[in-house]
Amino acid sequence: MDSRTDIDTDRIDEAVLALLWLNLSTTGTAWKGFDWNAMDRLHERGLISDPARKAKSVHLTDEGMAEAERLFNALFARPRILPRRCESHNPAIAAGSAEMPGASLSPVLPARPTLAASLMA
Repeated sequence: MDSRTDIDTDRIDEAVLALLWLNLSTTGTAWKGFDWNAMDRLHERGLISDPARKAKSVHLTDEGMAEAERLFNALFARPRILPRRCESHNPAIAAGSAEMPGASLSPVLPARPTLAASLMA
């Protein structure tokens, strides 16, 4: 038995659709150089045009375009990290009497200890 028999085809289809979005042209078409079975499944779901045509590319439907972009960002985009704001620009924050506005709304990595702080500990 082939070791690839337990493949999650839904995840393969998601990756293929995301990669189709990556090489999307301004006309809404993408080269169809991916697994034929995955391409057929995406066509059956109404996300791309029929891959069995003679053309070397497929057209993404409106639904396919939106889903492809969402999947590309979910699978391959780096998380956006917003720069930390200097506390000295807001006296209320510097004094410890208020939180930074919007701080809970944006993902910010925790500050790394500086070399000086590590040596002083």
